[in-house]
Amino acid sequence: MHHMFTMQKKCACFKYTEAFGLLDLAWNNLYVFVQVFLYNIEHNLNFAEVL
Repeated sequence: MHHMFTMQKKCACFKYTEAFGLLDLAWNNLYVFVQVFLYNIEHNLNFAEVL
């Protein structure tokens, strides 16, 4: 019984780690998206000024 409990704890811990990993990945993707978005806005504004 004790062995089962330990296994469950490991699984729960793994799930949390996985969730944090996905959160980290999502945050990095969001950061890149924002950077690209801001760059495009700047680029478009400069393009508009040229016109």
